[in-house]
Amino acid sequence: MTKKSTSSSPLAAEQGKGPAEDAIEKMLAPLLPRFMEWFNHAVGPEEDALDVLENTRMVLAKFGEVADAPHITALRSEDATVVMGMLEAESGDDILLVLEDFHLYLEFLTKNDLWTGTQNDFNDLDYLFGIGDEVPMLEIPEIIIPDIPRDVELGAFEAMALVQHATALLEWVDSGKPVTATGTLKLGDIAAAAACLGVSARGAGLTKKSRMAEEVLPGFESLMPDAVQTGDAADEPDAVAVVRSMNEVPLLGMVWHGLVEAGLLQIRANTAAPAQRHGLGLDATEEEALDAARKLALCVLRAREESVMATPMIGSLLWMVNKTALSLGCGNEPLPIDMLALEADAEPEAEPTFEEVLTKTALEQFQELEKLGFVELDTHVRVPEHLWVAVKTVFSDDPDQEPEYAQKPANAKKAYELKVMIQHTSPPVWRRLRVPAGIALDEFHDLIQAAFDWDNSHLHLFRKPGKDGTTYSNDYVESAPWEKAHIHESTVLLAQVLQHEKEVLFYDYDFGDNWQHRITLEKILETQDAGKLPSCTGGRGMAPLDDTGGPWGWADKIEASNDPEHPDYEWLRGWFGLEDGHELDPKAFEKDMVNAVLEKFR
Repeated sequence: MTKKSTSSSPLAAEQGKGPAEDAIEKMLAPLLPRFMEWFNHAVGPEEDALDVLENTRMVLAKFGEVADAPHITALRSEDATVVMGMLEAESGDDILLVLEDFHLYLEFLTKNDLWTGTQNDFNDLDYLFGIGDEVPMLEIPEIIIPDIPRDVELGAFEAMALVQHATALLEWVDSGKPVTATGTLKLGDIAAAAACLGVSARGAGLTKKSRMAEEVLPGFESLMPDAVQTGDAADEPDAVAVVRSMNEVPLLGMVWHGLVEAGLLQIRANTAAPAQRHGLGLDATEEEALDAARKLALCVLRAREESVMATPMIGSLLWMVNKTALSLGCGNEPLPIDMLALEADAEPEAEPTFEEVLTKTALEQFQELEKLGFVELDTHVRVPEHLWVAVKTVFSDDPDQEPEYAQKPANAKKAYELKVMIQHTSPPVWRRLRVPAGIALDEFHDLIQAAFDWDNSHLHLFRKPGKDGTTYSNDYVESAPWEKAHIHESTVLLAQVLQHEKEVLFYDYDFGDNWQHRITLEKILETQDAGKLPSCTGGRGMAPLDDTGGPWGWADKIEASNDPEHPDYEWLRGWFGLEDGHELDPKAFEKDMVNAVLEKFR
């Protein structure tokens, strides 16, 4: 066996020693000489042994926190799963190294006949910490998002069982269905909703008459409980799950909550109803349908992984298995199923070991994902390409990471004609600009600054309309604690936030003076028909100066600079650089001057 050089213990560097670690160290002291001799002979150099002991001491200290009086050579497997959760919470990805190191300690105990606990406990511990030597220690490469044509990506989503189930469920909800205070369906509607997903279930405690009254979409009658069926289907009904909550039907709960989280299904006043233009209806545009499918897949996968982590006893291990298998599935070297030991042979009457429980649960989890279309299981675990973004986002180290789609919007190669108006100005100030639709918002920010002769000395942000509209800015602008985090403007294309003519985007500059620019997409043009880009094709009004107090302050200053009786007349004329006999004309606009400034961006 060869031990990889670890340089130092990642947890020790952060935490240091505490009382529990000191106590464990005293218990370890008699074993140290023998451990060092064994390690040097069977594993590797002495400096690596010290790192292994450092992590071992900390793991044993965690056992000490769980058990009142742990014995370092007779640990209990029932405590180990709690310890694993503690390590996962504190060390994140560093847990892989800790698992490997502690597994070496266990190997030392058994090879030197020092283990004093039960054989069953040792077997479970050996598997629990030894899994780090197998699946988790595989190097997970960065997921490179493929450039998929949008029509191909949409077709792949529409073929997914998840999207088909969600579409059927939204169609059944129709104009609205009553829900409980927690946003779940009432018992009387569970059977019909489950039937939309191909599941036969009903709420507990319902009378035959009430079940007969349940609504169901045409074609799904055979999946209703037997009290609602007729003919042959009623004579030999499938097993019907009787549940006390919608959430006890896993598939229904997963799809329902995914729709809600994605904003495609809205809960208001104890009623659930599809969001307007939710994207999964027949009237949806290609852009709407693709956006809805992406959101749904992301929300369902994220919620599922959160539930995996919460699985009693084995949650953190299951999550690591999922992260490894799904991440490797997004590439050319997917994980072979046999590396996960997903086909453990257990004797039916024997009490399952920890390994058998984990492998059985992992297999069931992947089979659920396969039914929804998230994975393809044959000899390997493969993830379809259109879902790689969702996998990369869900398992990102940054919990706030936004999905990154490589494929540019259909309009990215077009040109946009936009009217950019500074609101509340009188006389009105605006510019009509033609720009490439595929530029990022940070580039568009530069063009706005140039078109209005701003000096770019203040903070700014872009925002979509509405109280909760998405906002985009740079590293200098922080969102308030109660707000959604801003999306970095350099990661978003203009064509992503404006896709249809008459759509609106706002650009706020100088949060003190509060210059609000209303940006309206007037025309979508072919690039070859748009002329030189960027360019200004029209406008009105003199561009305001920075630090003049916003629209009303600017108007007051223009008026004062043209009024010899005003007390600030002389000061303002000097600030504006006006010579005798000259006045500011707030209606002045010269298109050629704007284009001369924009020329440097071509």
